[in-house]
Amino acid sequence: MLEVKRKNLDRREWYDDSQRTFECKYIKEESFEGGAGLITFTGLAEPEMVDSPKGKL
Repeated sequence: MLEVKRKNLDRREWYDDSQRTFECKYIKEESFEGGAGLITFTGLAEPEMVDSPKGKL
């Protein structure tokens, strides 16, 4: 049986201790159709570093 993965666009699982705002807009254009979201973090308990191909971010 195929397992369906469910994800939240507002990334609730990220930074439980932070303050953030989330905005979502539906876009329908010739080159793209779907939802786009913007997460703005206004307070984090501490910076979090992640590895990327260009180094630590």
